[in-house]
Amino acid sequence: ATVSELASIEEAISMLVKDTRIPADVFGSLWIATATGPSKSRATALHVLAMAANADRGVVDSKSRLKTILDAALGDYTEEKRDWNLAHSAALALQRVERAQVDPSCAKYLVLERVMEQLCAVARGDWCVDTVKSD
Repeated sequence: ATVSELASIEEAISMLVKDTRIPADVFGSLWIATATGPSKSRATALHVLAMAANADRGVVDSKSRLKTILDAALGDYTEEKRDWNLAHSAALALQRVERAQVDPSCAKYLVLERVMEQLCAVARGDWCVDTVKSD
């Protein structure tokens, strides 16, 4: 999809979320797809969740959901497959997360700290293979 098409889709999803016209089961299914689906499905589901979070941060902003993003989109699966679309979808979703208060006893803070470590590894190119031109 083009950038303008994605923006239109995001606007439509945001309006539906604001009007509570998307059932919670839909979000549950998207989280399952994010956690267990094939690469393209994971990235697409997470991208749609990020779009929905534009209207309601609660869609992505909880310890359990952040842990799913960490494990499914910034974990071993993504690193081994070097799935940059999935990492991109994770970054989009993470843009919707409130900044956590520094509190080493808070589970959400600890998950976000680990998310930042993984994002730094991606940004440094740690996941890239020098002999693969597309990396």
